[in-house]
Amino acid sequence: MPDESPYQHAKVLRALQAAIAALETRTKKKRVLPANAGKAWTAEEQNELIKSYDAGMSLAELAKKYQRTKGSIEARLIRAGKLPNRVMAL
Repeated sequence: MPDESPYQHAKVLRALQAAIAALETRTKKKRVLPANAGKAWTAEEQNELIKSYDAGMSLAELAKKYQRTKGSIEARLIRAGKLPNRVMAL
């Protein structure tokens, strides 16, 4: 690299090294997903989910019971009309 290149400046080098370290840290953290994460819902599972929710189970309890993420449970309940669709404003 030529001496006048931005890549030769100490601040730029420190910023690049910090970015590399952050990316390496992020890739090392592997999130363990529940067993059924990403799998399609059957009609029976969805009906059971709705009954369990109507019986008062929390999203966390439902996620554990159905081995899904809380986001998946929430999305399924929104789709079933049991929870309001919370659209985030930009």
